[in-house]
Amino acid sequence: MRLSPESKQSEVRRDRAGVKTIVKSRVCLRRIYFVCKRVGQAHNFDLIVESSKQVAEGQGRRQSV
Repeated sequence: MRLSPESKQSEVRRDRAGVKTIVKSRVCLRRIYFVCKRVGQAHNFDLIVESSKQVAEGQGRRQSV
């Protein structure tokens, strides 16, 4: 179930108790990661790139459950 045409990368899921959860897709997380990676290459901020990668991987695992 989509929220609106503008938010194609978000969707609302309901669990068994009927609680709504907004889930962002991995596409959005990957885009954030690659933007951070580009900034890191330009400015040599390796820590930002690594932390964003860990967040993206953690979010991906959480969604697949």
